[in-house]
Amino acid sequence: MAVPAANRFGIPVVIEETLHTRQAEVLGPLYLPLHGLCMLGSLATGGGTHNHNLLEIGPERGRGPWPWHV
Repeated sequence: MAVPAANRFGIPVVIEETLHTRQAEVLGPLYLPLHGLCMLGSLATGGGTHNHNLLEIGPERGRGPWPWHV
């Protein structure tokens, strides 16, 4: 039986990406520009592209699409 790919927190990647899809459904055409800005903000604060990225915090941990779900 195949083991699903997991992210650095052990969350199956399919779960994380499903939560990103929910973000895109809610934010619509603003999703990609906002994700880019959040990546730049995370880079600027020393968090790489993910550690301080508000659109990655919830999905990476598998808790929900938004950081307050953590």
